[in-house]
Amino acid sequence: MPSATLLKTYAKEALWLTAAIAQAILQRLYDRVLRFLYASERRIPLTRVELVRPNTLAQLLGTTVQTVSLGDSQRQRLSDANELGAGGAGTSRCWLVANDQRLFCKLPAATLFESLFLEIFGVYANEVRFYNTKIDAPQSLFAKAYASEMSRGRFVLCLEDVGARGVTFPIIDTPHAGDTVEAVLEALATLHASCWGRPPRGVWTDEVSAKVVGGEATRPPFLRLIADSTLRTIRKRWPDLLSAAVWKS
Repeated sequence: MPSATLLKTYAKEALWLTAAIAQAILQRLYDRVLRFLYASERRIPLTRVELVRPNTLAQLLGTTVQTVSLGDSQRQRLSDANELGAGGAGTSRCWLVANDQRLFCKLPAATLFESLFLEIFGVYANEVRFYNTKIDAPQSLFAKAYASEMSRGRFVLCLEDVGARGVTFPIIDTPHAGDTVEAVLEALATLHASCWGRPPRGVWTDEVSAKVVGGEATRPPFLRLIADSTLRTIRKRWPDLLSAAVWKS
């Protein structure tokens, strides 16, 4: 049974979350009205069906697109089943081939609650901001961004399909060989060393970390209510993923 203090925290956070969701819903209603009235507001697609149209991709990529076809079917299947990466999509992903160019594209999650949740915590804005920020680090660490746009909760990313250069995408319970772990740690160290002492402008911060980085916070603080709920979901879906010592902590 949760303590009285924890229940009070849950109640306070639930109230904040309800107000934030209501504000995001109103913003979306306003956005849909503008999309209905003005063709220029339809540049960022709402769905994969819109995204795969040649004229939509042509506007986003800034080039003529004659043919669009589906790309990596294996990764598409894993992603649609929420089994790729961390086991939760958070976005609607698709692998495409446009004019023989392999692309990896992302839109907000197809489910309303998930997309609203990630929007109010600034997750989508943070990712778009990342691909629009020049970072002085080896470019091999990043996927090349061909389009990175956001407006009123809608966003679209059209990136290089790094699978074309041999990058692998494990699922959450994939065992990792020692050399793979070393390569990941080396890449992370290289990225962080490139930004050490001078974080990129607009980096994801809350009111606490913003005091260290400088500038205004770009996201609200994480909520205990959400963290506990996420942990219970992980335990239910992958009961053997974390050790008993981790659960006790």
